[in-house]
Amino acid sequence: MTEHALDPADGPHAPDDLLDAARAVAVERGHNEVTTGHLLLALRGQVPGVAPGALAEAVDRALAAYAWRPFPVPAGEFPPLSRYAGEVHERLGEGGSGPLAARVPLAVLECEPSGPGRLALHALGLTTRQAQRELVSAAAG
Repeated sequence: MTEHALDPADGPHAPDDLLDAARAVAVERGHNEVTTGHLLLALRGQVPGVAPGALAEAVDRALAAYAWRPFPVPAGEFPPLSRYAGEVHERLGEGGSGPLAARVPLAVLECEPSGPGRLALHALGLTTRQAQRELVSAAAG
């Protein structure tokens, strides 16, 4: 996989940079929409408390089982965002304390009832409560 990943340093444009990186990952894989799984892959394993290889493997498995939207896709930028990826991006755009890499898993778990991002995080044993602990720890550290 090429390096379409977010720079570890957060800035005011970090949520948009994350979305751009996730779109690049989706296009590279030939997927017709950006999901929460692509948002997690764009972090390049920077999620606190999760090994980089384990995260990518769990997301790959979840994406392989995902029920892809049939064509045609809605008009607009290609690939379009899934509903939940859009909600995660919106939530991240509202700001928050702690690094983006720690806020993304929590936003995925809170916004998505099921789907590739949530399934991958649950496969790794990451629950909303654990994601909150990791976020607090990352913000303090």
